[in-house]
Amino acid sequence: MIEPLTRYRLRTMAGEIDVGLLRFISSRDIIRTSVYTALVVGTILTLINQGDIYLADHVTGIVLVKTLLTYVVPYCVSIFGAMSAARVRRTTDDATR
Repeated sequence: MIEPLTRYRLRTMAGEIDVGLLRFISSRDIIRTSVYTALVVGTILTLINQGDIYLADHVTGIVLVKTLLTYVVPYCVSIFGAMSAARVRRTTDDATR
């Protein structure tokens, strides 16, 4: 028997619905929260890790790539955390249907 794809619980104005991965990670609320998290955490980490380089005006291509990744990683972690929290758990009743 083939397992169905994982479903995620998404809160909408009409209530909660179960959706697939792409609809979940492309929802406005998930994106907004993840972007906010990435901006806050990424800025703090950039100041800690590359702040002196920016202040000394010694920015190179490598520093720009590191800075970009400093924002991408918290975004991905936020998305993954939301996915983990919203994953719909299958019960034994679901498996027998």
